[in-house]
Amino acid sequence: TSDKGLAGGFNSGLLKFAAETMKQSEKTAVVVAGAKGLDFFRRRNYEILGSYIGESDKANFALASRIGKAVTTLFLEGKVGNIYIVYNRFVSVISQKPTVVKLLPLTKDEMASKADEIDTDTFTEDAEKEKEAAPADIRYMIFEPSAAYLAAELLPSYVDNAVYGALLESTAGELASRRMAMENATDNADEIIGELSLDYNRARQGAITQEITEIVSGAEAIK
Repeated sequence: TSDKGLAGGFNSGLLKFAAETMKQSEKTAVVVAGAKGLDFFRRRNYEILGSYIGESDKANFALASRIGKAVTTLFLEGKVGNIYIVYNRFVSVISQKPTVVKLLPLTKDEMASKADEIDTDTFTEDAEKEKEAAPADIRYMIFEPSAAYLAAELLPSYVDNAVYGALLESTAGELASRRMAMENATDNADEIIGELSLDYNRARQGAITQEITEIVSGAEAIK
């Protein structure tokens, strides 16, 4: 969430979505980025395992790494069984969509589905051509280091980058939402000013008309 208000429904929509999503699990806890989210979960007595306040407008990789390391440690130590990230996905300047993404653990099917989200048509075609062109004795290779080593190195990087992407989209959505909120507030203020100016001009015209009427009536009375 954001640390500050004046962002329209940016925080309320996301927090409502998060609370509804969390009802699907028997036991949940949160690691919160953003003061608005911390206040929301604290008032409702949720278990809070960590918080990052005052940095919602600083979507940098260092912050993402700190969050990623914290939640990965909770998972590896067995304190949590699943890790999800809930954030506002940036759709357009006027639209941010509350989104939930499962980070850990990952099954083969989930990893395949995540790969399918990326346009790999060109890559797959090129890879297939390279494979066909390669000599038969090097088409199948054994890669080192081991799969376990690669997983230990790549999974934390995957989590960090997923958090970083969420932070970037959330920051963009927050700025867009705040801009729209301020634009709507300005439009409403301009409308009120227009209505008040019209009322003022009517009252002023009425006063002038009344004065003229009184002057004419006085002149008629003298005659």
